[in-house]
Amino acid sequence: MRRFVLRVLPVLLSLVLLLSVAAAAAPKVITIINTSDFHGNLLTGQKDKSNPPRPYGGGAVVAAYIARYRAENPGGTLVLDGGDLLQGPAISTIFRGKPTVEAYNVIGYDAAAIGNHEFDWGIDALRARLSEAKFPFLSANIFLKATGQRPEWAKPYAIFERNGVKVGVIGLTTVQTPYITLPANVESLEFRDPVALANSLIPEVKGQGAQIVVLLAHIGGNVDRQGMVTDELAALAANVKGADLILGGHTHNSIVAKVDGVQVVVPYYQGRAIGVTNLTFDPEAGRVVTVESQLVTTYGDTVAPVPEVQAVIDRYNKDLEPVMAEVLAQASADIGRDYEAESALGNLVADVMRRTAGVDIAFTNAGGLRADVPAGPITLGRVWEIIPFDNTIVTMELTGAQVLEVLANRTKGMVQTSGIKFAWRDIPGNKEKREVVSATLADGRPLDPNTRYRVCTNDFMAAGGDNFVAFRSGTNVHNTQILLRDALIDFLKAEAAAGRPITPAVEGRAVRAQ
Repeated sequence: MRRFVLRVLPVLLSLVLLLSVAAAAAPKVITIINTSDFHGNLLTGQKDKSNPPRPYGGGAVVAAYIARYRAENPGGTLVLDGGDLLQGPAISTIFRGKPTVEAYNVIGYDAAAIGNHEFDWGIDALRARLSEAKFPFLSANIFLKATGQRPEWAKPYAIFERNGVKVGVIGLTTVQTPYITLPANVESLEFRDPVALANSLIPEVKGQGAQIVVLLAHIGGNVDRQGMVTDELAALAANVKGADLILGGHTHNSIVAKVDGVQVVVPYYQGRAIGVTNLTFDPEAGRVVTVESQLVTTYGDTVAPVPEVQAVIDRYNKDLEPVMAEVLAQASADIGRDYEAESALGNLVADVMRRTAGVDIAFTNAGGLRADVPAGPITLGRVWEIIPFDNTIVTMELTGAQVLEVLANRTKGMVQTSGIKFAWRDIPGNKEKREVVSATLADGRPLDPNTRYRVCTNDFMAAGGDNFVAFRSGTNVHNTQILLRDALIDFLKAEAAAGRPITPAVEGRAVRAQ
């Protein structure tokens, strides 16, 4: 019997060894779930445009979808966010993003990129949120101008182990940040080339054991008519070597595409969808062999909200909800935005600004209007969604020539105006400027390049935000300290008291010339 055992034992040991080697060499699946540009969208209530409309989004619903896909690969899942998660509706903005961080903690996010809107309340407020987060905020390309070093609150990367595979996640922030965020809030910071920083860090991350490299980038892209990804995100994917997956954001759109062989995923915005990517890692080959991504719309009629996340939301919303439910006025029809053209909502807000400031011309940026207004009651909460930023109205004098510079800027969409109408045409090959063919004032007089006009804008644009640098040359500058949001609230209340519905329309203030 002893001889039999001695003969069989080596065979059993060999089988165990072979099975162990086979198990170790088996492909490992790593699941990456990503959101981006959540913008504090904790509350439910959004609906899509299907017939009938379906509800989607909201923190507890997003949490349910994340939990569903995490459960399919519990030991191999990472949950990441591409930045701009804090600023948004009143429930997040009033508390400077604290409720969103708490909700993300409960959901179990592993990391988030630092987006440009993380700076909306200044660096001190951002640091407070970072200290409360149970996950790191990442950005490799933010540096202090004074020292040339990274700030201690911005980690360049983090390494996680899932299913026995080490995953390196490098954070990146758009270089547009200094002129699309209130400049004073980031004047101490430098946003360096993300391509150079990613290429310099990938070898370092791999040297620390990372077998998969993910770029978590608050960097946006677009898709042209041929389905090709363009702009910053495309440049990142085309010029960075060694990344297995790039998760983008910032542009509030949906992208699942390959750019120079690298998978790129942008998961829409406000929690209306999540990205789900499965990477199959082959231990023997030492590399990722397949990458499969999908975008999943977060419909609220197919899942139950996660109670623990809903409890966080309810705690903050308990006292806020009745206040935000106050009806200010009635909209006779839908009042929409348009980032690239004149819009009814842009006209309404610009008209309110001009009336409040008592000036000739008013300007506001299309990107500062964050929600449409459906027909029916306009609540205080809806106004907070439209204008979540604490921007104030600034008056100044500009020459007609400087006004034309403002109208010609197309870096960030179409400027929304009051008191002036203009015709324009594209300049071939120029994405930053448009040609202004003609401009007339509200009374029909042509704009005189040499005349000085009283104008107003918001403090973000007055500081050169969105590349509206002409405002920096204004004279007799005065910050009224009147919040744009408050001016709109006062106007809506006054119209309601007078029995008038809100009826703005697109009326030819910005027309493409033939």
